[in-house]
Amino acid sequence: LDAAIVTLAKKYAYFYHLWVPSGVFPLRACPPDFDLRDPIHYQTPESKAIANGAELYLMVPPELRAQTMKYEHFEQLFTSTVNGERGNILKPVKDSVTQLFAHLSPGLDPVALGDWRKRMDNPAFLSLLKRNPANHDEAYTPLAPILFEDPSAMNVSGLFKNKVLTQVNHFLAECIGHAHS
Repeated sequence: LDAAIVTLAKKYAYFYHLWVPSGVFPLRACPPDFDLRDPIHYQTPESKAIANGAELYLMVPPELRAQTMKYEHFEQLFTSTVNGERGNILKPVKDSVTQLFAHLSPGLDPVALGDWRKRMDNPAFLSLLKRNPANHDEAYTPLAPILFEDPSAMNVSGLFKNKVLTQVNHFLAECIGHAHS
């Protein structure tokens, strides 16, 4: 059972969340007609916690659901595995960030990508996140320019088509393949 939980937690970290959202545990069964796509499940912190718990419950193979819900160490083993896997997922991306972002802007200083203080002083970097260089405390917007194929023209048809996103996706897929072989 422990090996199955570890495998499940790794899949959760790779494909769902890099962390375990609050309110997921204790794991509870969700109604058979529960629809994760229904916006009502994401309107309040309580409904988000229920939706996150349902998401986890639904990803558990049916033959393991009863066991995992009763297993007293499920939460600890699952959470510690997700937390440990997060570093394994992010390290290759962090190590390759200069290559991934190299094509975006001549004003994007590769050295700044490795130092948060320099990132906050780099207008090209801040503009990709749709941050106001004059006010670093301003909140991120849900649709940062980096999500679009052309960050200077946020066109709906270019959403999620930025070269960086596809490179990160391919890079992670390759890392996942090597990690599981």
